Amino acid sequence: MTIYPAYRLLVSLLGFSLLAATACSHGPDARSLEISAGFVLTGVHVVDPREGAIEKNMAVAVDGGTIVKVAPASSIRVTGDATRINLRGKYVVPGYNEMHAHPLQLKDPDRALALMLANGITGYRQMAGSPALLARRDEFENPGKLRPRLLSMPGAVLAPFTVPNAAAAKGVIEAQKEAGADFIKILDLHRDAFYAALTAARDAGLPVAGHVPATIDPRDSAAKGMNAIEHLGPRAVLLACSSEEEAIREALNSAPHGHLQLPPPGPKRAAAFRRLLANPVLFDSPQDFDALRRMIDTFDEAKCIALAKTLKQAGAWQTPTLIRMRTMQFGDAAEYVSDPHLIYVDEETRALWADVAKEFSTRISPEERQTLTDFFALQKRLVKLFLTQDTPMLAGSDQGGQWIVPGFGLHQEFDLLAEAGVSPLEILQMTTVNAAKFLHKEDSMGGVEEGKSADLVVLDANPLEDVEHLHRVRGVVVNGVYADDDALAELKSGLEP
Repeated sequence: MTIYPAYRLLVSLLGFSLLAATACSHGPDARSLEISAGFVLTGVHVVDPREGAIEKNMAVAVDGGTIVKVAPASSIRVTGDATRINLRGKYVVPGYNEMHAHPLQLKDPDRALALMLANGITGYRQMAGSPALLARRDEFENPGKLRPRLLSMPGAVLAPFTVPNAAAAKGVIEAQKEAGADFIKILDLHRDAFYAALTAARDAGLPVAGHVPATIDPRDSAAKGMNAIEHLGPRAVLLACSSEEEAIREALNSAPHGHLQLPPPGPKRAAAFRRLLANPVLFDSPQDFDALRRMIDTFDEAKCIALAKTLKQAGAWQTPTLIRMRTMQFGDAAEYVSDPHLIYVDEETRALWADVAKEFSTRISPEERQTLTDFFALQKRLVKLFLTQDTPMLAGSDQGGQWIVPGFGLHQEFDLLAEAGVSPLEILQMTTVNAAKFLHKEDSMGGVEEGKSADLVVLDANPLEDVEHLHRVRGVVVNGVYADDDALAELKSGLEP
């Protein structure tokens, strides 16, 4: 195992101007840059995810958590207390960012964060918070060890049982802003409360992310300030692509709101909520399946392309979380039930997921299974259509849901995006430069560039050639430390419950 700490960089140019003034030539070292502290990754191919360019045989010097130099390997001399790390032929990309995750809410957050780091994830957007978590944000933003850093966090999720009406929205949002929330997360509010929350968030100067209920037009939500739509709605976006959109939405608006109706506060509500978080499909009514079938059967591609253009113009980002959608819609699939990575999940959670899978097997009819299969196929198609219109997208797994193991879930998301027709470069962009743009942190993250945070992933093979190469993590730089593949393997080996 090798872990290299970083120290203050001392850089000096070796008298090049004086040497140039003489007729003497002292070879390439006369023009070299001396790195005498920190560490240097040498012989690497540096990938620029913005343009898809690769600079070969480079050196990346790191000190104090910052990239201090990126230059041809032949121009760097490693001296003094600096450490040379020979990675000849490896590829260096910015660290992966998990842009829809819930590690801080899990039973063992530290284990989840370690698993994420071992899979190349150096930053994450926490998708639900609390006053207690917000009070601890500094330790999550500056973990000071082999852990990814918190990038953004809301307060508690706005749901019907916390914001039951429009009048409640303003007070809840003002309290979250006071507590330090970065954004407002909406789950599945009633129509009036949903719009009141958008208004209150705008007045508070906070962006809004989350679910758009199928009763709400996503164009309208984007126009009124919702800047991030999670899970493609999860159904509102598909409905907006239907040739019978207005009629279906009118029927949904006239029906009783039942998707998040839970028992009164108490143990029964807590148990029901855990099952809801595991797989919301089990809370769908026959009417919900009928409406979904109708959306699928009336899908209009031209209308979907127009929708993508509208959402792009409004600046509404999309986080598809295809892995979350698939584990919900194939809730008892053998590949998930027997996933070897479940060894990293605590026994209580595994038991809950197994029980939810059994309920899925008995409750979901063959006709409903077909509807869910067709729905997922359309969700993948939506992702590709949106990308053809340059609708901005992020990569996230929604870890915390059934069958999604921290760290590994994001790599499953990469594979599903590839199945949808997303190129390896576009996938890399979704987890690196797009995350930086979305968070307005382009000055400090999203590239292998001097002056940016040294959050990096070392890969065995060219990530622009095949999505599989994004999985071949051989080293990670985070918080001023380089951990090689042995260190990452050792990290994972100690994380089984």
